[in-house]
Amino acid sequence: MVQPFIGEIRMFGGTFAPVGWAFCDGSIINVAENEALFAQLGSTFGGNGRTTFGLPDMRGRVPVHVGGTTGTSVRTMGQQFGSENTTLTSANFGSHTHNFMASTTAADSNDPTGHVVAKGTNNQFAASNNPRDMDSGSILANSGSNQTVNNLQAFVAINFIIALVGLIPSQT
Repeated sequence: MVQPFIGEIRMFGGTFAPVGWAFCDGSIINVAENEALFAQLGSTFGGNGRTTFGLPDMRGRVPVHVGGTTGTSVRTMGQQFGSENTTLTSANFGSHTHNFMASTTAADSNDPTGHVVAKGTNNQFAASNNPRDMDSGSILANSGSNQTVNNLQAFVAINFIIALVGLIPSQT
């Protein structure tokens, strides 16, 4: 197998990190024991940047390439964004209204097709040439109770591992 670059991240189906690799679980590790990896990552993923640094934490995250393109946000190395859950409020939906048409004509049907709500006791609908908007704002109100909803795409969990040893990447 080809030697990995130090700092290379791979998906791994095992339940352990192989020798020379570590889980991408946000662990804080010592610079003195991992100088070559620290040279690649710095303190981008945590640590104090002098004696410790952090490994990327891929738990519950989807990898996204650094940068951006037309119509997308620019993402920086180590940036985390998004959430597993979100609370929807009426502000998340465009403002809109619903007209509620009714008539004072006596109801003569139980079939709503082509009819409007009308007055009556046995029948509920009437054909009306002059239905009236009943000011739905005073009849209808916002509904819902700001509940938290799941925001996760379909996924399969797998381990991400990072190479602690290997080839030192060259920029030239």
